[in-house]
Amino acid sequence: MPNKNPRQIELGKIHMGAKQLGIGKDQDLDAYQAMLWTAARVKSAGELSPQGRQKVIAHLKSRGAKFTRPRQNYQHRNPVSKQRQLSKIEETKIQALLVVLEAPWRYADSIAKRMYQVDSVHFCNKTQLNGVITALNKRAQNLLIKTLPIHFDPDFGVSNWGQAKLKAISRGYITHQAELDNNVQAMHQLKQWLEQQTATREAQETRQAQQPTRDIINQHMSQHASQTPKR
Repeated sequence: MPNKNPRQIELGKIHMGAKQLGIGKDQDLDAYQAMLWTAARVKSAGELSPQGRQKVIAHLKSRGAKFTRPRQNYQHRNPVSKQRQLSKIEETKIQALLVVLEAPWRYADSIAKRMYQVDSVHFCNKTQLNGVITALNKRAQNLLIKTLPIHFDPDFGVSNWGQAKLKAISRGYITHQAELDNNVQAMHQLKQWLEQQTATREAQETRQAQQPTRDIINQHMSQHASQTPKR
């Protein structure tokens, strides 16, 4: 491919600089022509002499236009750079696991960055994305295994997720359906059960905390009624 001649390069700079300043030919023709007239007394860049082109470039620079290309750092360039659209299944799996972990989407991105040096799960290839989902899966399983015995069922003790799922099914915490072969769905269902238990327990604790106050009020009302003379 032949190199561009100086005239083409300079005209390219003029159009680029004008566009940066918001007065490109296709943005604001009147302002573009006014700029050319102010800098070199022409209405079209095609009419510029070599000296005129330099004057316009200098004028655009003085107004803040940049003509140097940013340097690209290839030292840590990752071979995976093209953003891809997650499938519905992939997106649903990740979202369900994040719900279990009570974590935002950027948590999955941070795992992708730590494991594969990419900024988002959207830059992972298929193999890398499976690796991120596996990591989320493992963390969600460990969280549920630890949460169950500590907060709700002291004798729940299990050493792995397979045992936890079977015991949760046997106790009715999650329903035994064919879809539960999908661990993510089972974990999500168990998480919902835990949240329901939490809400029930907090409501009971609130009622218990309020009971002494109610007893005092009832006692006071009874005393007041007994002290009131009958007519």
